[in-house]
Amino acid sequence: MSGQATSSSQEISSLKSLVEWISCGSTPRENLVIGSEHEKLVFQKQFLNAAQFDGTNGLEEYLQKFTRYNWAPVLENGRTIEMKRGAATLSLEPSGQLEHSTLVHKNLHDMAAEIDEQINASVELAAEMDMQLVGLGYHPLETLNTLPRIPKTRYQNFDGFMRAVDKKNNKGLHVLYSTASAQANIGFENEEDMVKKLRVTIALQPIVTALFANSPFEKGRLAGAKSIRSKVVHNAAGGRYGYM
Repeated sequence: MSGQATSSSQEISSLKSLVEWISCGSTPRENLVIGSEHEKLVFQKQFLNAAQFDGTNGLEEYLQKFTRYNWAPVLENGRTIEMKRGAATLSLEPSGQLEHSTLVHKNLHDMAAEIDEQINASVELAAEMDMQLVGLGYHPLETLNTLPRIPKTRYQNFDGFMRAVDKKNNKGLHVLYSTASAQANIGFENEEDMVKKLRVTIALQPIVTALFANSPFEKGRLAGAKSIRSKVVHNAAGGRYGYM
């Protein structure tokens, strides 16, 4: 989510133009590719709290250290908010979750190798700054009020949108600030193939959630569910995050 949208002069003015735009992403079977995005919560080990963006040993400084591995900084208003290496990105979600968006790959083995390399580098640099990366789906200690905010303009827009559509329960805000996830990006041959893959992956989603549920904590204690993230995300933002 955290990467900047690709700009285009094409105007989406109708359902037909939207369908045509999506169709441009189709790929012949022999050229199908996959990709992934995975997020980690970043803690300051000394205080067991969420790492802050500013200051010494902050997340901005952490990102800048990735130049050691040939990542280049992306700036917004003079601040480092993302790193790029080719088409891959390392960026920060709204409260500082570290997100790695991979290159596109022909097979799972190449993608896994890239993810392993990135995790090893991230852990090494975090250790130098007395930070800890944790693969949980929901922040086990912080609340909406105590989690930091990343100075990214588009996140201000997301915040306003979530507040507008989820006025009663703040589910949308928790999706932005309290959760972390892993996502699969899957190529498609045509509209029929895309619909088939979408239906299969959505149908499998509850099973995958159950198999890998790892967010039972909220505000420092067991919260009565195996996946608080799933509970929060379910039908957040007026159904934007709903499940089949």
